[in-house]
Amino acid sequence: MGRAGSSLDGRDPGKSSVMVVIMFFRACAAWIFIAVYWIVVLIIHLATLRGIPDEWLAPMIRFWARTVLWIVGIKLESVNESTLQGRAPRVVIVNHQSALELVWGAAIIPPGFLAIGKKEIIYVPVMNLIWWGLRLIRIDRSNHIKAVAALSGVAQEIARNKRSLFVAPEGTRSRNGEIGPFKKGAFRIALEAGASIHPVVVSGAYDLLPRGRFVPRKGTLRIRFLPPVSPQSSRSPDGSVSSEFIEKVRSDMIACEKELRSRTDRASFS
Repeated sequence: MGRAGSSLDGRDPGKSSVMVVIMFFRACAAWIFIAVYWIVVLIIHLATLRGIPDEWLAPMIRFWARTVLWIVGIKLESVNESTLQGRAPRVVIVNHQSALELVWGAAIIPPGFLAIGKKEIIYVPVMNLIWWGLRLIRIDRSNHIKAVAALSGVAQEIARNKRSLFVAPEGTRSRNGEIGPFKKGAFRIALEAGASIHPVVVSGAYDLLPRGRFVPRKGTLRIRFLPPVSPQSSRSPDGSVSSEFIEKVRSDMIACEKELRSRTDRASFS
């Protein structure tokens, strides 16, 4: 089942037009801020041979992300304490509702964060420079052998340097806001790295910036950090992560997203 209609539905056409214009200018201001901020950060990063310490870099990125959300009128609300304190080997899995994950995910990163993106990200202005400057991972999903080798290297990096990998196990953005089937890649990385799985659930991203839309609406994103789970105790007979374990994690995230959505629905009628 899909989401409810636009938050602009049922409003006066004149007011709706004004809001569309405001949202457009907010988005333009956000892109200007993104470009200027990251040009400055990358110049400093390159001047230090990409040597800005993680202890400085993570707060700088969180500040950037929260400022972008503020500019476009999006409030970030955490309904519990973050499980991402300090530096540790982790695989953080999030539900992939919209392109806003690039921003709200950056707003909660811990030191030593790591992310995986499709190779096509090199064609996205600004984001390609950020990906390169921060030494984030790009994989070619059309080449299975290279992709598997790259993911194995990621597991070693997580274990060796206590990195926190952010990944959307659905593999692609939701078409209706619902949480889709999970791919096994994130769980295999966690198993190989000896890392815990940290599920993080967001609600509201699809409504504010659904697939195919380029200007986000004003609103609230609600985030919940679920308790970490270990894939080490849930191996299948062949040594891989069991399908039952993956489905249990997915079911918990689905239930959490529904609860967060109900909070949003109640708030909209209050």
